Amino acid sequence: MIESGRVIRRDLTPEEIQILLDHPECVMFEPWKAMNPSFRFSLMRFVVVAAISLMLVIGAMLLLPESMQAFQPFVIAGALILFAALIVVSPLLTMARENREMKNAEDDHYRDQLKKLLPQKLKMKLFVVDWMVVEKAEGGYYDETGKEQWFGYVRTRNYFPINKGDELVIIYEEEYKKDQFYGFVKKTPETMSLYDPEQS
Repeated sequence: MIESGRVIRRDLTPEEIQILLDHPECVMFEPWKAMNPSFRFSLMRFVVVAAISLMLVIGAMLLLPESMQAFQPFVIAGALILFAALIVVSPLLTMARENREMKNAEDDHYRDQLKKLLPQKLKMKLFVVDWMVVEKAEGGYYDETGKEQWFGYVRTRNYFPINKGDELVIIYEEEYKKDQFYGFVKKTPETMSLYDPEQS
C-alpha cells in the first residue's frame, strides 16, 4: 500500500495492455465513441427509401395518367399506408436492434469497444484516493506538491466502487490531451502488476 500524496506514474508494458484487453471487466471506461451509430444512419436510410417510393408513385401517376386513373385512389391510399407504416416500424426496429447490440456489449463488458479505443501506448497513475463525492461520481487525490487532482467517472461502464483510502490506477493516453482515452483499473489478481509500486 502506497501512502497518500505519492503518485506513481509510468508507461504500461505491452503485456499489461494485453491483460486489460483479456479482462475488460477490470476496466471502467467510456465506450460510447466506439459504439455503432446505426440509429442515425437507419433513419437516414428510411427517409431516402420513403422519398424514392413517393417519387416513383408520383412519377408513375404523371407518366401513365390514363392507365393509372382507375387505380389512382388505391395507389394513393396504399402509398400513404406504406409511408405511415415505415414511419412507425423503422424507428421501432432500429431501437430494438440498438437495444440488442447494447445488451450484447454490456454482457461482454464492452470488450470490442475497449479493443477499438485502447491505444498501443498507454500511461498510468497509481495513487491513494483522498476524497470521494459519490453523488457526482467524482473523486480526487493530492499529488506530491499537495495540489488537488480530480477525476470523474459519470459516463463510464464496467462500474466498480471506489472508496476513500483505496489505491486506484487511472490509465490514459496522454495527460491533458483533449478527448483522450482514460479509464480506471479494478484491483484484481489479474491486474496486480499495475498496483505494484516496485514496477515503476
